Amino acid sequence: MATGKNRLQFELTDDQMEKLNELMRACNLTTRKDLLNNALTLLE
Repeated sequence: MATGKNRLQFELTDDQMEKLNELMRACNLTTRKDLLNNALTLLE
């Protein structure tokens, strides 16, 4: 397993950003990294 870190950048509209923030609040998450990790786990 790779141990390096990678950076990921997205360009989102204001509406998309608000939706992410709503999801974070609904899931009681404090970071976008946690939101992405949770989403990836669900997709696996």
